[in-house]
Amino acid sequence: MKSGSGWRWAGIAAVLLVAVLGVSEWNKRAAQTVAPGAGPSPEAQAPRPAPKPTAGEQPSAGPRWESRARPERGRADRPGDTQRSPLEEYHRNVEQEFLSADRNGDGFLSREEVKGRFTFIEREFGRVDADGDGRVSADEFWQLRRVQAQQKLRNQ
Repeated sequence: MKSGSGWRWAGIAAVLLVAVLGVSEWNKRAAQTVAPGAGPSPEAQAPRPAPKPTAGEQPSAGPRWESRARPERGRADRPGDTQRSPLEEYHRNVEQEFLSADRNGDGFLSREEVKGRFTFIEREFGRVDADGDGRVSADEFWQLRRVQAQQKLRNQ
């Protein structure tokens, strides 16, 4: 082993330590600039007037990044977000069906809530209520609808 190799590793360690501390400080300053979950302040959102040109000076368009700024787009404007798979759409419809039938909002369907609305569940309440607690949960309702959809596909 060379006599200077220990100092070389000490130098490398010192450089790495300085780099880590620099990145840490940079991250702290970036976090202080915009707090997590908070948007820009109203002052930062307000458009700033362009500085007035002095005599004999041409008006500038401002910094390059201001001229290239794009307007914010909502999630619905992004490609692919408006299109749901048929399974996602079916699951959303089943969920809405369950929520609209749950009149008291407890997250379960009782015998009274299914009466006249879901005749199959009314007839077969004991089979649909898999855990036997006297009420149909959202999971049990989803399982029923899934089985019914599979049977419908087999019969086609």
